[in-house]
Amino acid sequence: MRTRNKVQAERTRPRLDLPSTPAATGETAPPTTQAPADLPLPPIGPVTKAETFTATLTQLVDIEHAEALLYREKLALRSILLSTADYQLIDPSAVPGSSRRHARVDCPDIGSDTWLQNIDLAAAELATATHISTGTAKNQLATASYYTRHYAVAVASLDPDGDPYRGMTAHKLDLFTEHTTDLTNTELQKVTARVLPHAHTDTPGQFARRIEKAVIAVTGTSKQKQRRA
Repeated sequence: MRTRNKVQAERTRPRLDLPSTPAATGETAPPTTQAPADLPLPPIGPVTKAETFTATLTQLVDIEHAEALLYREKLALRSILLSTADYQLIDPSAVPGSSRRHARVDCPDIGSDTWLQNIDLAAAELATATHISTGTAKNQLATASYYTRHYAVAVASLDPDGDPYRGMTAHKLDLFTEHTTDLTNTELQKVTARVLPHAHTDTPGQFARRIEKAVIAVTGTSKQKQRRA
């Protein structure tokens, strides 16, 4: 009687089906599944602080170079935007900035005004698209046009791998244009040859002092004295 009850109890007792191991079943283990080639592999061993520092510094330098290239691209695109904005003029024969009569020519007290300039048209669109003021947009467009027309060599040196000049930054480019605004084309070429080879190694302060010395060496006087004269 006791044996029968014991068998019945074992039949009704819940069983836990544990997964069988290869060792328990006598089967061979399946081959290890490898991660896909496109998934990053975990680092081998711990990463030291020195390695983290070096990798971080390299990334920061790369970002600085990328920002310089992006600034050069912005200057080029703003110049294109400015030069093509007159497509919006209703009258295709209109010349931006030229005098025009008002529609009601029979009103002598109205007189005439001028067509909108390209910069007005482009600035209105740029300000709306980038959520900046019209004044800021005008300044960006005017700067881009001026830099690309008069300082093409300096703008090209924004490329960190440029040839023959490289290593310019947006801040250094502003310094360069500020100190050479009043120079003739010949004087600017001479100052450029003296200064730009050092753009990638000078700090902004060193670069500004180098430009001042180059201007004095080429023109015989400083920019401040030229402007006073």
